[in-house]
Amino acid sequence: MAQVAKRFGVGVASVMRWIKTPDPKTTRNKPAT
Repeated sequence: MAQVAKRFGVGVASVMRWIKTPDPKTTRNKPAT
């Protein structure tokens, strides 16, 4: 989780929140992994 937070330049809490309730913009701009 920390790696993802570092990669996106956001806090770990934000990443965990996205997983539970992804924002439309974050989902639309989701990079292909």
